[in-house]
Amino acid sequence: STNRMMFVAKQDPLSSSSQLTVSVGNKFPITEVGYGKWFFAYMDDAEKEQLYKDALHELERSGVESYERELESIRKAGVLVSRKEGVCAVSCPIFAHNQTVLGVIAILGMSAYLEDKKLEEVTSLLMDISKRCSLHFADTSISDVVR
Repeated sequence: STNRMMFVAKQDPLSSSSQLTVSVGNKFPITEVGYGKWFFAYMDDAEKEQLYKDALHELERSGVESYERELESIRKAGVLVSRKEGVCAVSCPIFAHNQTVLGVIAILGMSAYLEDKKLEEVTSLLMDISKRCSLHFADTSISDVVR
């Protein structure tokens, strides 16, 4: 379903006193996590309108307009940093042909352990990885990957 995301891979820290629990294969609504915004940010208008009806029915018109402004902001920045409930997530899109979002690469961690300097390093590294992956998939269409 187009309004669901799924974790397809993960890497746990080698040692840590606290961990986030994320299971490969878990599916969840695209609107429940910040990095789901990447799909909205690059969708065509018709598909986006359908998802707004299906997934964002609780938003009033002003909420949708605010969400659209946020999408424009992340398109310009190329990275999304969100903090919620003690978790910090840094994410970037990976593009296939024609700026189609193929997937999202994200790093999740406990906010308490990501001070500003470390967060800047993580953000820079993730943006670089995202660009490299997108270059790798530049001549790939979604149908080539989904088969």
